[in-house]
Amino acid sequence: MGLFAFRYSLCCLLYYMIWVREGRTSRPSARRVNDVVDMQVAAMATFFNGVLSADAGLQDISFGARSVLRGFGAFVGEDWRPQKGRQRLA
Repeated sequence: MGLFAFRYSLCCLLYYMIWVREGRTSRPSARRVNDVVDMQVAAMATFFNGVLSADAGLQDISFGARSVLRGFGAFVGEDWRPQKGRQRLA
């Protein structure tokens, strides 16, 4: 469970299950390539505290993978989700 390949395949499995549930068959191929990259980012995020993105799909996969890994007793950092909207630095 500590290997990147395991975590990447877990993210892909979760992505596939969401894809089947939502029935996305008309999605352009350019968007699917982006989703493959998102799965790599989500897999890397399982080693840390989550992803630094407001992309809802990426957040869902990352959170789901981290929850599954945590349930199996694997190391994952604390869950971190970016806040909606931008905050200005004073």
